[in-house]
Amino acid sequence: MLGHGPLGAFPLGSAGVPLWFAANFAKQRQKPDEDRTFAAFGRFIASYALAEAGFHIAARSFSGMPEAKARIVFAGMRLADVTERLSRFVAETPNAKEIAELISQFDLIGSARDQFVHRLIEYRHREGLTVTNRLTCKIVTQTEPRTFTVSELEAMEYDCRVIFGRLALVSNHADASGVNTDLSLMSLFGSWQYTPPVRDTPTKQTREAQKEFKHKRRASRASPPDQPEEK
Repeated sequence: MLGHGPLGAFPLGSAGVPLWFAANFAKQRQKPDEDRTFAAFGRFIASYALAEAGFHIAARSFSGMPEAKARIVFAGMRLADVTERLSRFVAETPNAKEIAELISQFDLIGSARDQFVHRLIEYRHREGLTVTNRLTCKIVTQTEPRTFTVSELEAMEYDCRVIFGRLALVSNHADASGVNTDLSLMSLFGSWQYTPPVRDTPTKQTREAQKEFKHKRRASRASPPDQPEEK
């Protein structure tokens, strides 16, 4: 007897091995790769939150307000509003270019992170994590699958730590001094590790659609207006 019934009660594969056993054996062989993939995913999400905190710290630092008041002002503020205000604070300072670069890279990573948060995630052995909107899209034939490899997850995680480290340097805020990013000063100013995959050369219409999508995505993070629009 094996399990809840005799061995002969289970369907056999071509090699005479019960199918449930073969499937379970294959799953066990995949587990180390699956664990590594989800570990990389978890580290990426954690480092993304760290980078978000870095923008809050920098905004409070460059606001010129007392720390207690700045915390009240920025607490609960959506990230798009935080980065917009930070850009204004440093617009006429030597840090403007640095802040703009950090926000630009974070936006690229944010687009990937948004897909993880709002779409179905499926693990694929030796490929990575595939995100898809096939369960929520309007037309089934127009799904938008995207597979993230472990290398991409690790690259985004690394860049998020770099973003926090560089924000900590320019803001020189006490809150950032106690956070260890495990990065050397030299590594903070190397090339970005994450680059979105290059797809077909976008047409003018595609580029305009991308700009509109980016604008809507940032607007969705913005704070709601004080007064609702009249219909």
